Amino acid sequence: MESLKLALFTVGTLVLLMLPACASESETPSDFTESGSIEAFAELPFVSNEQLGMFNYVHSISVTPPDAINAADWGPDIPFGAAAGAGAPGGAVNMHRYTIAFTGYGVSMLSELTPAYRERHIETLDGMVQKLLNPLVWDYWMRGDELGFDWGGENPIHPYNIMYTGHLQLLMAFYERQAGDRKYIDNDVELTTGDGSKTWTTNLEALSRDIHQQSLANKDTNGENFYSVSCETPWVFTCCNTIAQLAFAILPESIDLDAKAANSSFVEWHGEHMLEPETKYYYNRFKPYEAVPEFDTKLPGAYSAWAHHFMHGFAPEFVEQHYPTFIENAVELVEPGVGIVSFGPNRGGAFEDLTLVTASSIDRYGPCSWSSRTGSRYGPRLRLLRTTFGPSWRIRVAPSSTRSRSCDRSQTATRS
Repeated sequence: MESLKLALFTVGTLVLLMLPACASESETPSDFTESGSIEAFAELPFVSNEQLGMFNYVHSISVTPPDAINAADWGPDIPFGAAAGAGAPGGAVNMHRYTIAFTGYGVSMLSELTPAYRERHIETLDGMVQKLLNPLVWDYWMRGDELGFDWGGENPIHPYNIMYTGHLQLLMAFYERQAGDRKYIDNDVELTTGDGSKTWTTNLEALSRDIHQQSLANKDTNGENFYSVSCETPWVFTCCNTIAQLAFAILPESIDLDAKAANSSFVEWHGEHMLEPETKYYYNRFKPYEAVPEFDTKLPGAYSAWAHHFMHGFAPEFVEQHYPTFIENAVELVEPGVGIVSFGPNRGGAFEDLTLVTASSIDRYGPCSWSSRTGSRYGPRLRLLRTTFGPSWRIRVAPSSTRSRSCDRSQTATRS
């Protein structure tokens, strides 16, 4: 239950604060020139008492020493988050880093709207960084033989593992953005194994420069740059790399790093090689180190939504060009007034026993999409749904237990 609360806070905060990036050309911004206008005030984002209560909960566990936190508060109780055979070879990837990092991102965005709580925001972000340093979060990288996968390495920081290092980098960058005290720039953080036998150190500047250099220098077996860092050793995912690329864009000026060079090269390469031309979904992954580099051209919607949303932080024009096509392909009309926001293998396929049982409706800044079974964060835009299908559209979430097997990764959208 506690891990579910944390997950819901993360999603709810992201949903509330990730304001629609892709409004149609027909939409006009609200007029805020009339001071005190009720209409103008109604258009502003808001934070509810419930969300502030959830933030207080997250704050409480963020400042609690890791050893004193109940295991259920960390997330999935299976070491790798899912049963063997799911995700990467030998089992699914460890999920703790995602629970911690995305909760931290939600807190950072919340702090942009509620600056009066700045001290508590900073304490929470600091606590989340410290939790991310716990070996429970990252030592899977060195336990491939034990846990049954053929990737990983002896060093959790370099040269691969962007699915951990990118989140560590961005969370420290968000902390610095709010605190401005250079704590994670001037002081090293330590990653120490559970038995204390090995320790690696880094800091926001060193880690950013390392990832930046790799992103510009890495080449595939054909000698071609792919402007990314791999994770799970041999693979490149667009979504994983957007985390570090966003960090480049928000680093303080004191870290003199050419964010534009990395961002523009990344966007250009992934736009040309990873973005499916018709649907604007991102391909599943690129395998740069095979004898012949190859693309896995499956179209995972969750990865695609993640990539579009985080990329909007450093390449808004690019995303606004392609996101409307992506979401129009993701939304499939089943019958007049009823549609599916599909992000899995059911895209373009049949939906068996579609049930429109609704548990909750998402607020006007909505969009939400959350699969309790997969822990995926989807995030289609309600405003775009209204633009596409009319102002009466609402998104409603159906409990996973009411969905058919083919709808596990779907969310119902109904017109009221």
